[in-house]
Amino acid sequence: MTTPESDMTVVELARIRLKPGVSEDRLIAVSDQFQTEFLAHVDGFLGRDLIRGADGGYMDLVRWSSPNAAEAVMATAMRSPACLAYFDLMEMGSDPGEGVLHMQVLRRYG
Repeated sequence: MTTPESDMTVVELARIRLKPGVSEDRLIAVSDQFQTEFLAHVDGFLGRDLIRGADGGYMDLVRWSSPNAAEAVMATAMRSPACLAYFDLMEMGSDPGEGVLHMQVLRRYG
């Protein structure tokens, strides 16, 4: 099955570099809070996977209904306590969007 031509879904890939001393269990607990208290209430949010690579690194894979939805969330994210707590676990530069890639779905096969 493929997606229709008009699919505007955006996949967000965000690499996560944990601060020293932050455990995977802590990441998961704060990620759960981030999900229930912030993302679950954001317009255009479709779904999310927190994934671990073979190298031990982590990534958030988030699906948005449109490019506008993917971009709009950044304005509210920095005012959310749950979001700030999640970001506080990570080594980040001065730009919270650094290391975040948005890609539009052209076709979905399943």
